[in-house]
Amino acid sequence: MDQLSRRLASLSYLLGWVSGLFLVLLVREKRFVRFHSLQSLLFFGGSQVLSMTLLVGLVLLSAAQAGPKSWQEYLEAGLALLLLLNILFTFIVWMMGMVQAWQGRSYQLPFVGHWSEQIVTRPGPTFTCRD
Repeated sequence: MDQLSRRLASLSYLLGWVSGLFLVLLVREKRFVRFHSLQSLLFFGGSQVLSMTLLVGLVLLSAAQAGPKSWQEYLEAGLALLLLLNILFTFIVWMMGMVQAWQGRSYQLPFVGHWSEQIVTRPGPTFTCRD
């Protein structure tokens, strides 16, 4: 594993899905970099979608407050807790991904590692020319 590949793979986690997308599009010949950048794109993209969904739920529930002690308060607390857990989990995975890439390991992140591996190892399309 060369130093450049390890650095690029680590950088793919730096800005979450944005840096992952950037490196997926730019680096095509280095399998290690593609693997980590694809993981970054999938994991942090999914994490952001989940966070935005939880935030929208919190905003909608807080806008529709009904009464002093309603079931909505408990639902809000549950959504807030899920949001905090998602942020904490995302931060831990972010650090883990950067360290594993820097050390030259093809560590599979939770939920998306298997998909990333399948996509990276899938052979590209083959074109034949017929006369």
